[in-house]
Amino acid sequence: MWIDDAGVLKTVALPDPTAPMTSGFRDGLDVLIAQRRTDLRTTLDLAEERVFDSDWSNLPKDCVYVASPPPIGLLRGAIVTPEDVARVIAEVSPRWRLDAIMAIADYVD
Repeated sequence: MWIDDAGVLKTVALPDPTAPMTSGFRDGLDVLIAQRRTDLRTTLDLAEERVFDSDWSNLPKDCVYVASPPPIGLLRGAIVTPEDVARVIAEVSPRWRLDAIMAIADYVD
């Protein structure tokens, strides 16, 4: 995620949305997709709204972030419920939070 000169948050879809996910996280996500897809989508939608409602004025606008992929293993840990997914997202650095949400959403879709 980065902020352009107009102050707009930007992110780019990953070619492989599973890249920032550990296998354990992805396994839990697969179960949630099969059993609670609607609840999971609601959780992701709310997380995305929170990102866009946040004040990002203190996030550096350094162009080095443009086109930088999120770190491998960014999304990790055991997840069983949509609330677990929300917790993992909340623990992600604000710099990568929108990227994490979008990677999960792309995988779910």
